[in-house]
Amino acid sequence: MTAAPPLIGAIDHIGLTVPDLEAAIEFYTKALGGRVLYRLGPFDSRAMSEGDEDWTGTHVAVPDALYNIAFVGFGDGRPIEFFEYLRPAGNPSAPRNNDVGGHHIAFVVSDIPKAVEQILAHGGTEAAQPILVPAGEDESGAWPGIEVNYVLDPWGNQLELVRYTDAQ
Repeated sequence: MTAAPPLIGAIDHIGLTVPDLEAAIEFYTKALGGRVLYRLGPFDSRAMSEGDEDWTGTHVAVPDALYNIAFVGFGDGRPIEFFEYLRPAGNPSAPRNNDVGGHHIAFVVSDIPKAVEQILAHGGTEAAQPILVPAGEDESGAWPGIEVNYVLDPWGNQLELVRYTDAQ
């Protein structure tokens, strides 16, 4: 008899590694209106490991790590958990969307041009011009009309700004 898979209720948070935790907090709170929920750390594998166990190697899959984290919330949605690794050095570039682990984070906004202006003013870049996707339906179901625009945070992580054009 096989066990039933665990029931997933919801996504709790998204984790994102940044090179500078304070700069990330500054950008995501000033440019996107986030708020710091809490901070944890430092977590130091050298101080937390016992015997042959490497604590961070076991728990975050990064052996001999030293890191800090901060949870930043946005509206009534799920927070982002920002990681800053002080040891060991990692790849300084964000993955491209076609790389394994490539990603983007979508934020619902009421005014895309104003959101882009805020992001640019705080060190982000605009990756593309807005796109309108009309409401529609096919065999997989219906989707709402949306306007989207892609931007990059100061470290090259892709962010999607979404404005629903139909009443929700």
